[in-house]
Amino acid sequence: SKRCGGLGLSVASAILDLSVNTVLPIWLKDLCMFGSLKNESNLFAQRNCDSGVANPSALVRLLMSHHKYGDACDVVTAILSSQASSSSPSSRLPEKGSIDYVPYDLIDSLWQIIEVITSNSASKSDETQKKIQKILQSRTCMERSLAKHFEGLKISEDGLRSARTLSNNA
Repeated sequence: SKRCGGLGLSVASAILDLSVNTVLPIWLKDLCMFGSLKNESNLFAQRNCDSGVANPSALVRLLMSHHKYGDACDVVTAILSSQASSSSPSSRLPEKGSIDYVPYDLIDSLWQIIEVITSNSASKSDETQKKIQKILQSRTCMERSLAKHFEGLKISEDGLRSARTLSNNA
């Protein structure tokens, strides 16, 4: 079936249930994030594609539920980075159908969980400290991607105001 709406996420969930140290294959993460077509982007919005339904928000939730916070940050970074490289922010106007969905509340929850983990990490083992450092590195990359995303939003908003001003004066 071409519409296997959550099959990728079901497979990802089953793989993550196998072991605490299990890592999702790159192809499966890409399938859950982008579907089969990487050139169509609505950021975190669920979208139908030939291989089923891509749902990056659900993938982030799944990774968080399995305590894979660094991987969840990496998904956010990949989605936001794909948007940054796919089109100029000034050409992404709502009037042209360029509406993106970003689950800021989910990203904020991820951020807060990492804050709690790092605030309680002083007396942890060296192995745990290394895992925390890796999570923090992933969060730093996510933070940079979010900053670029917000810069793009500002440019889009400025472009939108400019386009509306021009259309009102015409």
